[in-house]
Amino acid sequence: MHQFDNIIPNDLTIARSGVLDAFAELEYEVAEAVKALGGDTGHEGAPLGQKLDKLAGLKAGPMLSKENSKIITEAAKRGLTLCEIRNDVVHSKLRFVSGHPEIAIYINARIINQPYPTARVMTVTQHQTLAREITVIAECINAWRCKQKK
Repeated sequence: MHQFDNIIPNDLTIARSGVLDAFAELEYEVAEAVKALGGDTGHEGAPLGQKLDKLAGLKAGPMLSKENSKIITEAAKRGLTLCEIRNDVVHSKLRFVSGHPEIAIYINARIINQPYPTARVMTVTQHQTLAREITVIAECINAWRCKQKK
């Protein structure tokens, strides 16, 4: 056990919570977008990455103009690039660097038993930047959905 294993620095846990909340909002927006495009019910329980992959592969057609197809696919592709980080944050215990409680270490539980598992190291600022980036993607998808309703 490390010196900081039982200490929960507020700034870091709040920043991590912001990342988790942003991903939850993105997941909601992606699910609503899939539903707006015909409601592929086969993707309701799918992981976020699969839903984003579906949106990233959309082609223009009767329900989706060429302009809107570009908007939604680019947002989905940006979201897909962040899924690996999401998986590490979600599937890891929050660990701290001894003497640096503003730094988090994530070792994804799904790979921890592999030889030489990799760790993701993130600062409070990186968490905050990531949360903002995810929020922008979710807002882009939301704006597209709202435009569709008109």
